Amino acid sequence: MAAPKKTIERLLTIYQRQPSNRFGAEYQPAQLATTREAPSVSRATVLCAEKVGGREIHLMSQPEFAAALVALYHPGVFDLHEQRLLSPGPCEHPLAGHPRAVGHRLRSLPGTVAVMDDMGLADKHPSLVDRRNQDPSTWRRVPWPYIGDLLLFAEDHDGPYCINWTVKGDVRSFSTRGGLGTKPSRRDEDDIGVLRRHEVERRHYGAGGIPTLQVVGSQFDPEVIANLRVLFMHHARRIDMPMHRRQEVISAIKAFIGTDVVLAGVLAEVSRDYSLDVFTARVVLFQAVWSRQLRLDLFQPIVADHRLVAEQEDVCSRYADLFVRAAA
Repeated sequence: MAAPKKTIERLLTIYQRQPSNRFGAEYQPAQLATTREAPSVSRATVLCAEKVGGREIHLMSQPEFAAALVALYHPGVFDLHEQRLLSPGPCEHPLAGHPRAVGHRLRSLPGTVAVMDDMGLADKHPSLVDRRNQDPSTWRRVPWPYIGDLLLFAEDHDGPYCINWTVKGDVRSFSTRGGLGTKPSRRDEDDIGVLRRHEVERRHYGAGGIPTLQVVGSQFDPEVIANLRVLFMHHARRIDMPMHRRQEVISAIKAFIGTDVVLAGVLAEVSRDYSLDVFTARVVLFQAVWSRQLRLDLFQPIVADHRLVAEQEDVCSRYADLFVRAAA
């Protein structure tokens, strides 16, 4: 993928967006899913999620989009940082300053410059020359930060923790450049630079007790992603309905699970019985499934001409290995 050109102006923008740890609606990604900043051959996407305060989540590829949907659906995940820079210099743990982390011991992270120095690769760190001053004698080389894919903030019975996901479309992409523009003869060869970059990321976060997991978009069931996409499109819609009334509608819908009545019929009957328009009934249903009040089988289509099937396997259980904190 062709990336935006490295310039000192762009470097300053990255640091302005991420001056320190920020959370929820206050977080801003280092790179935006815009024509100007996203890789030229990517399929960039923007999601607005209530779980992160309603802010825009900037995703650079369809695999990142799929992974983000699964992360946002997981009840243990309370925040998500996409396109977060890996600090070249020493920095605080990503949870430092978060209210949920008060009283928890957090290990700081070494900068990627120090990590690469320890690897004997100090001269290989990405950099550019700062030429803002007209006097060439003042020019200096400054490190260019690596940018990660998805950093998850989750919580379990032991408290809050982070998991770093590096996301690709296929397994080979974790060791080769293999994208558009790559010579066919080199697409199956391991690229030392790619391998090095992933090792730096693993060590950077690992020093803070944060595991880095390689996530492949294709490992997610396509039916699950299709369903989560539709559910997500409705999850933040506002409808004028008291909570007790909403619970009555959800209970009525639940009675149809496992019957032969297809979704369209369910919505029609519930709309009639509760004097709702079909759109409102659909929003109530989809929001209840997204919030896990209604447990439907997300591995089967949730569409108008299909009946509602009870959950056979929890999506969060299927992908549980992706949400495990680092071993103590």
